[in-house]
Amino acid sequence: MHLSKRSERTGAPYYLKYVEVLPDGSRKQRLVSTRTPEYAAAKKVATKILSDAAMRTYGVIDAESERFKKEAQRTIEEHLLDFGQRLKSRSTGKNALRNVNGQLNYIRGFASYAQIKIIGHINADLMNQYIAHLRENGRSARTVGAMIGASKHFTSWLRKHGKLKSDPLETVERPDPESDRKLNRRMLKPDEWQWLVQATLSGPERYEMAAEARCLAYRTAIQTGLRSSELKSLSRGSFELDVERPYVKTASGQTKNRQTAYQYIDKALANDLRSFLATKMPQAKVFNLPHKYAAKMLQADILAARAMWLAEAKNDPTERAKRESCDFLIPTNEAGDELDFHALRHTCGAWLAIQGEQPKVIQSVMRHSTISLTLDTYGHLIEGAEAAAVSRNGSLTAMPALQMATGTDSSPICLDTHLIPTTVRGACDDVRGGANSTFTNGSTQQQKSRVIPMENAASCEMVHTGAKAEGKGVEPSTACAATDFESAS
Repeated sequence: MHLSKRSERTGAPYYLKYVEVLPDGSRKQRLVSTRTPEYAAAKKVATKILSDAAMRTYGVIDAESERFKKEAQRTIEEHLLDFGQRLKSRSTGKNALRNVNGQLNYIRGFASYAQIKIIGHINADLMNQYIAHLRENGRSARTVGAMIGASKHFTSWLRKHGKLKSDPLETVERPDPESDRKLNRRMLKPDEWQWLVQATLSGPERYEMAAEARCLAYRTAIQTGLRSSELKSLSRGSFELDVERPYVKTASGQTKNRQTAYQYIDKALANDLRSFLATKMPQAKVFNLPHKYAAKMLQADILAARAMWLAEAKNDPTERAKRESCDFLIPTNEAGDELDFHALRHTCGAWLAIQGEQPKVIQSVMRHSTISLTLDTYGHLIEGAEAAAVSRNGSLTAMPALQMATGTDSSPICLDTHLIPTTVRGACDDVRGGANSTFTNGSTQQQKSRVIPMENAASCEMVHTGAKAEGKGVEPSTACAATDFESAS
């Protein structure tokens, strides 16, 4: 046993230097602190260290269990430093650091609530209590799911890297964000939009926004799908209106996915925006949206539009009563779906779907990260898509008239694959006429398309039917084999 101090300062601990024999027979020199400056205490600690080393050598103590025990006693912050480096090494893009810090803060939030200091104290019961706490404080299912996901990623990493024997959060499940939405939005119907435009343009200033500015903001939101915060960030320089395909550019620092957005608009809106922007400075904000009250501003215009719509039927009591009983131009419909400012973005995607645009086009306009998000949100609005698809597919499987058998046998007959008696092969050749004759193109002799003129199709069918009835002297047919017909019209 060799004990010594590595420093002369007061309180410096004794160190034990020894050679440990590993289970595979190899030797490794160790230098371990006894963590005490007292020689007598250090000697007792050293004796215990040597005893444990001998027990590991002879397999009495499992080295792997010892390693797990040692890792489990490290603090959460020590492991988070290692985990953070792992995340940073695998993350790319401008927002990598922010995303990594967000995940680490989610984990710290859980550890702080559960008062967990070391990873050995993490368990599913504490996580479930934390989930209940978050839900009681009004956190959405989507946010709770993100926090659970970060913590589960952390414990899974601890297990895979030999720091925990098992994943303590493996049984914890994330909530379904679709089954627990705090707010369901509805789209603005096209006929509702017509009334909204009229009411907005004829209405007063609301939340320090003039009628024209509000109407242009609504139109831009529906055409581009931009969020209220993105619209609010637009300056005069964000608009390219004098090009063949006008568009609105939103800087990466203002978009949700932190990528620059180029959203196209139609020329009618571009012309109206050009006049509106003429008096603004290049760096001036175009839409002074009241970000916290944008929903109330839109809903005020919606209610004004409803009042205008109801007033139209003031001389018809029956129609008036009918209109008053429906939820047309009401901010919250009978199903509880709400029309707030963000619903204009939803309207953008919904109108594209109703017009039959391809899902990938809608995904691009809405800037969704995955096509599944687009399909889950707007797929049900593509009315008649299934029937139209089956109809188009059916046209490919339709049987040409010549291929259908006649008489009592209704099974289709394909002249390419059936056998024709030798006695009628010449007749079939005559019926085909010049369809398979050759013609000269320069120095090359080519064969015409194997298309049977419609006026000869019936005759060829009669020849084939007779051949089928004769039923003898058959051999493979190559002379009368065509499935495409020229149209009679």
